[in-house]
Amino acid sequence: MDYATANALRNADEGASMNEGQHYFVYSSDVVIPAGIGSKIQDEIKIQSDSYFDIQRIYVVDNGAFKVTLRDSYLNYAWQSDPVHRDNLCGTPEFPAFLLDPVLMPPNTSIFLEYENLVAGANALQLVFEGSRRFGPKFPSDAELSDRSRKRWFQYVYDVNIPANAIKTFVEQINADSFFLCKKLMAVKTGDATLRMAISTLGNRNLSDRRINLDNIFGRALRPNALPRNQRVPLGPNSTIQFEVEDLSGAPNDLQLCFEGVKSWRRA
Repeated sequence: MDYATANALRNADEGASMNEGQHYFVYSSDVVIPAGIGSKIQDEIKIQSDSYFDIQRIYVVDNGAFKVTLRDSYLNYAWQSDPVHRDNLCGTPEFPAFLLDPVLMPPNTSIFLEYENLVAGANALQLVFEGSRRFGPKFPSDAELSDRSRKRWFQYVYDVNIPANAIKTFVEQINADSFFLCKKLMAVKTGDATLRMAISTLGNRNLSDRRINLDNIFGRALRPNALPRNQRVPLGPNSTIQFEVEDLSGAPNDLQLCFEGVKSWRRA
């Protein structure tokens, strides 16, 4: 195939894609978090007025670790229960974090971000939301908007410190307003640890026969433990997760456990 023919076919494909009303697009947040662990800065991304945006992947380039809280103006909806560690949210362009349930943002919606620095120096970063802009013929139907307003991507985030060589038991509760279907398990830690969990909606049964090394249960955003469809964990309103965690590092161990999935609300 000669160059002219190949170029004509490429242009034809691009034209067809554009005419269908949907194409690849990236929104980004560029900030420099001030120096100092715990320093914070806020940013806002504004979705353009002519299109919807379906967020499908998240990745980042940065100078060091940080936490971030996300919220959108569409439903004044927080995307996490608590600030999430970079490694439980963002991938890289080579290994992006795929959302199993894309997040649909209507025109003129704002995404609000609050960053917290986890390193001593100033932290320059660019966080990217990759997905599809949807124009006229690809605007969501009323049925799709209704369905997606009742089911939203969400992360339950739990931070805990385990004293050196200690075993710690604690309980966390699911929000009272919604159901949650857990689809991914991710974690960040400063040392080795083992863990066992029990879920109240499963009759408080344990999910393992003993404490399991954290790396055998939880991945990271780069390589999460994405649960098969028939193994996803349903959690009802006010249900609880009981954790039993043992430090194996011999030093105080900071953990962040992240349960990613879908919040859902019943029809009125």
